[in-house]
Amino acid sequence: MQGKIYNCIQLGTIMTDQEYRGRGLSRYLFSEVRKDWDGKCDAMFLFANESVLDFYPGLGFHRKKQYRFEKKADQAFGKAKRLSMGTSENRVLLRRCYDIFCETDRELDEILSAAAPVGTKKVRLEFTPNKSGDFEAATYDDSDDALFVYGSAGSGGEKLLFPLISHT
Repeated sequence: MQGKIYNCIQLGTIMTDQEYRGRGLSRYLFSEVRKDWDGKCDAMFLFANESVLDFYPGLGFHRKKQYRFEKKADQAFGKAKRLSMGTSENRVLLRRCYDIFCETDRELDEILSAAAPVGTKKVRLEFTPNKSGDFEAATYDDSDDALFVYGSAGSGGEKLLFPLISHT
């Protein structure tokens, strides 16, 4: 984030059976997780639905606003190879890694121009770019999938969007 590497852990699918709610089990679980991870990571994060938005602040988590990054497409060349999901070979490749493969010294604009089909007018990223210079950051509506952070990473005013593939 902003050129600094953080070691974070993600907590996912946290719930208590309705029959056992109100007994402090979630608080106990979080205290145990904190004991295990304090000093070993910079932050813990999780995604919460609207039914528990008031719960996590009581455990020391703060809600982090997310932003979606968009910009007008400069020029779309459409040179990237598109994978047809009709072949088992391409489905295996997609399951292995959800990414763009290219030389490491490529600029994001160059990658986007190659990946976007001819005629693309706007590009929307589902992650935070390393250089957000000419991207517009618009508030991301996360009312059904709110980001909460516990720890020092992400506690500032940086604009970010966790990649959608990390949402649980």
